[in-house]
Amino acid sequence: MIFSTFGIKVVTLGCQLILAWKLSPSDFGLVALAYSVTAFTAVIQRNGLREILVQRASRFEEYANSAFWLSLVIGLIVTLLTFAAAPLAAHIYQQPQLIGILSILAIGQMLLALQSVPGAKLQTSMKFRELSLVSLFEGVATGLLTVVFAMTGWKAYSIVLPIPLVQTTSLFIQLRLSGFRPRKGFSWPIWREMIGSSILLLGAALLYAFNMQGANIVLGLFHGAAVVGLFFFAYNLCNQVTSLLTNNLYSVLLPTLSNLQDDIKRQTEVFLRVTHLVNLVGMFICLLLAAVADPLIRALYGEKWVEAIPSMQVLSAGMTFSISFALSINLTTAQGRFKELLWFNVFRAIGFIALVTAGAMIGGSLAVSWATATFTVLFGPAITYMALKPGGGGWKDIIRIHAWPFVIGAAACGIALTLTSFIPVHPTRIGNSAKVVIISMFSLVVWLPLFRCFARDHWNDVAVHIKRMLPARFQKLASV
Repeated sequence: MIFSTFGIKVVTLGCQLILAWKLSPSDFGLVALAYSVTAFTAVIQRNGLREILVQRASRFEEYANSAFWLSLVIGLIVTLLTFAAAPLAAHIYQQPQLIGILSILAIGQMLLALQSVPGAKLQTSMKFRELSLVSLFEGVATGLLTVVFAMTGWKAYSIVLPIPLVQTTSLFIQLRLSGFRPRKGFSWPIWREMIGSSILLLGAALLYAFNMQGANIVLGLFHGAAVVGLFFFAYNLCNQVTSLLTNNLYSVLLPTLSNLQDDIKRQTEVFLRVTHLVNLVGMFICLLLAAVADPLIRALYGEKWVEAIPSMQVLSAGMTFSISFALSINLTTAQGRFKELLWFNVFRAIGFIALVTAGAMIGGSLAVSWATATFTVLFGPAITYMALKPGGGGWKDIIRIHAWPFVIGAAACGIALTLTSFIPVHPTRIGNSAKVVIISMFSLVVWLPLFRCFARDHWNDVAVHIKRMLPARFQKLASV
């Protein structure tokens, strides 16, 4: 699934580079403002039904049909709410185009809601190959269609027009792969049971969405669409790294950890081992992105997006602590601790909005980026502690899975930046491209031996898995 998503990210990144040439910061800002609205209606669409079905996999067949019809009802509600919110959002932000953009996104939300049951069926059946193929189709198709629409002059609409087209096709693919076929009728007792758990997950997800879109909302209220666009552009580029790892692990870890509900100690051990390994890789990549942000943006866009560079550097460094946060949500959900998750998100939302609002009052995109990064560094380890506590984990474990990965990544990137500072590079696009390659290569050369030295167990695990994936004639060479 990670290899599949890596391919998606390559396509997505390539498409985003093209969009950055064809579209303006205001176009990106309009889409960011639209997503700040749909983030909340989409939470109702992502109401936790899928997570409930995965968490209760042993009773899937009993719940599935009723869950499908419940997802249909919820999808209709979400679509109507989005249509209703469009004129209000256009008035608040003073952006009439938001009505059309939000109307398109409303249709996509209905289609996403209907994917809850077939998607959960694929997860509980451990059909990760099929899930990765669906994701690959969605990512590639969406990216290519976005570019086509942008090249034909659809501007901000080019980002949202592919969504209903791709999601319609994806729904039929998931229904076929999962073998799920909805039947007539549903059970009121099952609806009541699922709605009770769903409300807790819905509240937590709503607050999570508020955190995700809070920066865009606050910037939109204090500044114009162009400033929102700078932050949105920088955040999206940085988010590609963490989502590459966490989105796939979400699909794999939730059913895996759910199957270990009766052995909470083993469940905690699995979580700690996976999180430590993912942090070792993910933190290094995030810090590397911060290190190459300046030459990368200048090489790709010249001076067009130069104002987004400081925001990208700050966000990349801060997002190193968001990886364990995303995985901690998996563990808490697998344990069925929905009420605790809701209350944590209440305090999290209050803290985030306070920091982001202060940042927006002080400055623009960069100040809000600092506020977002500070929040992530503080609250990432906090929710990890909450997730680990029932299984006997504590702050010692949190320090272990965060400290060494960050120190190793920072040391590798810091040494690479120091070495490359002595190499004369012309400030042209070719020169900046060369600088990106040099910094990346030096960082990797330093990071690999540090990884092997300070995380020997994980190094051996990765080596074994890579060796198994290689053709037989290369396995002997890999062992050497």
